[in-house]
Amino acid sequence: MLVAMGLLSGCGTVMRGSKDAWAIDSIPQGARVALNDGRGCDSTPCSIRVPRRSVFIATLSKPGFVPKRIVVTHAMGYGGYVSMFGNELICCGLLGLAVDAATGSGQELTPNPAFVRLDRERADPPPAPPPQTPAPGRYRGPCIRVPTDPSQSTC
Repeated sequence: MLVAMGLLSGCGTVMRGSKDAWAIDSIPQGARVALNDGRGCDSTPCSIRVPRRSVFIATLSKPGFVPKRIVVTHAMGYGGYVSMFGNELICCGLLGLAVDAATGSGQELTPNPAFVRLDRERADPPPAPPPQTPAPGRYRGPCIRVPTDPSQSTC
């Protein structure tokens, strides 16, 4: 089985390439995606071809919803380990490992695919009512009752 894996893996750069399709979807669908390097797509779901070694920020926006940003990085993926194993056994040895490391073919984008839930924008709250003012001529302070002399009560 190990020999079969090695025979099928080959050099990662040749088999997997240095670019990958990063897939993005949102709830609700139809959001615009803009990457900080200028790439993007007009409506989710979509995919954008980027180098496997990319690190970028994607901003999703849709009218009526709060824009959301996600960070996409890369990490060694399962396919990268398989191609590394193949390099060591049959393909190019250390030279193949060096080429794969330089091109990033062993890397995978994460998260991939990415799913983002957009929150609805909140409507502005209604303005606060004006403060209540007491009718003119009425006492505005606290009520003080003097139990011995009712004429001095301020209520």
